[in-house]
Amino acid sequence: MKNSAIQLKHYHFTKLVLEVNENFQAADSAVDEMYLVPDTKKIRTNIIVKQPEALPEGEAYFNAIELKFSFEENDFPYSFDVELFGVVSCTEALNEQDNKHNHLFVVNSVSMLYSAIRDQLLTLSARYQHGPMMLPSLDFRGLEKAVS
Repeated sequence: MKNSAIQLKHYHFTKLVLEVNENFQAADSAVDEMYLVPDTKKIRTNIIVKQPEALPEGEAYFNAIELKFSFEENDFPYSFDVELFGVVSCTEALNEQDNKHNHLFVVNSVSMLYSAIRDQLLTLSARYQHGPMMLPSLDFRGLEKAVS
């Protein structure tokens, strides 16, 4: 086994809010699963990728990423609003074509950071009134660079 070319260097939460939805009626839905899972289509996301003009010494590729996820629906027992900042580096090209390398780097970076959000919300909700909530696994391969 060896280290991955992509390394999560640092992350921290800038916002972490998990609240019981006062409008939720427990009788409205039966829970057959071990975890409550919000509807993927209703999770609001904002992903900002920043690349420094000058790379840190010894780093071939480097991203600073902000992730923002929020969810609030009357038919779900929780609402949440989470923001996370992370720094991810890559020591080698993931593809010979720059645009494909950049896409793979961003997709993998966002996936690693999303897992931190997913884990934190699961941990917090486990002690909440309606029991544990686990965010669904998401496929970030469809991310596309927004034109500004």
